[in-house]
Amino acid sequence: MDEERRYLEALARDDRSAFDALYLKYAAKTEEFLYRMLKDHSEAEDITQDIFLKIWRNRTSIGAVDAFGPYLFRMAVSYTHLRAHE
Repeated sequence: MDEERRYLEALARDDRSAFDALYLKYAAKTEEFLYRMLKDHSEAEDITQDIFLKIWRNRTSIGAVDAFGPYLFRMAVSYTHLRAHE
């Protein structure tokens, strides 16, 4: 079992350290990705925080995710589309 899979399964069991590890690995990458799309640092930061808050709130179902990176970036794209229509 790879490290990411272990983190996802641990997160699904309410393991805060697994969440922290995923956040440290992916938050900066997510924010950079969003900034390239939006050209707005503040907005990229806000959306990144919203995404990780949603992940924490829905942590019990995160174990079903096969690949966290692609899942996360799909969420980022979805958030940018939602914000564009507000």
